[in-house]
Amino acid sequence: MRIVVLSFTSGQIDRGVETIVREVTSRWQKKHQVKVISAQSLGMKVDYKKMSQGSWWRILMIDYFHFKIFWFTLKALREVSSWGEVKVLMPVNGGWQSLLCRLYCWSKKIKLVIPGLAGLGWCDRWNLYIQPDVFVASTKRNADWARRYNKRVKIETIPHGVDLTRFKPEGRKKEVKLKRPIVLCVAGPDKYKRVEATIKAVAKLKKASLLLVGGSEGDGALGKKLLGERFLRLKVSYEELNEVYRMADVFTMVSESSEEFGIVNLEALASGLPVVATDDRLRHEILGEHGIYVKDVWGQDYVDSLKKALLKVTNLAKKQRPEKWLEQFSWDRIADDYLSVFR
Repeated sequence: MRIVVLSFTSGQIDRGVETIVREVTSRWQKKHQVKVISAQSLGMKVDYKKMSQGSWWRILMIDYFHFKIFWFTLKALREVSSWGEVKVLMPVNGGWQSLLCRLYCWSKKIKLVIPGLAGLGWCDRWNLYIQPDVFVASTKRNADWARRYNKRVKIETIPHGVDLTRFKPEGRKKEVKLKRPIVLCVAGPDKYKRVEATIKAVAKLKKASLLLVGGSEGDGALGKKLLGERFLRLKVSYEELNEVYRMADVFTMVSESSEEFGIVNLEALASGLPVVATDDRLRHEILGEHGIYVKDVWGQDYVDSLKKALLKVTNLAKKQRPEKWLEQFSWDRIADDYLSVFR
């Protein structure tokens, strides 16, 4: 089977989308012909800082981001045409890309599969409106949401995953100059990640330090102001991330409920860390009974949940992880589930 994935930022940025593309395609390639087309593979020059800047023009899909996606998709589809008889096309960037791929697949009689990677917002509603052959939701919550906007589209539920051989309690740890216990937060610069709430909650703890991987410049300034020497902001590559999890004592991220998934929660859980997360349906699907949940992320409830997690660390002789629960998030299993949908 010939499968093509269009992923604009693969090879340039390491976020959830790029991780998913890398993990599933590397497994598909063992038995199928797979091509991942990115801006990098096409030699396109892109200002990624400009790509991330939001504006009102983005709603109309006429900002810099959508302009680049439009031209990238046209170039990518020309390459698809030259590759032979493709069976499945999977675009992951939304917007004009989804529409152009829909028209292309109709004309070439190729199956269009679109994974819902953008959260419960306009981008995935657009993906549903253009009528793909299959829309893949990452959770049952997301699948139920998708059915409200298009009941005619075939919707499959396949979760995102975690590399259980890389993310584990045992192994090399990254060294940082912070006093223990260390609370870890791995988040992008987006407001909906609510890193500000995490900083304020840790500041109310007497002894814990906060290690922020990612975040925004504003988050970094606030962390220094409220926590002083108990705060450190780092930028690390995806290859180093497993060493960062092993070094920490507790993991937390309290994103808004509109978040699409949150692979970092699984990575932390697989690394043997107690995970403090938002109390909503999404996080319960990802963490089950293994999460410590926060209803009010801006109040004392968050502080108390962090204390509970830190107490759990104190009582454990060594880090442990829930093997049975994590089996459902194995990338091998997820890659096979996608192939079943393609077949």
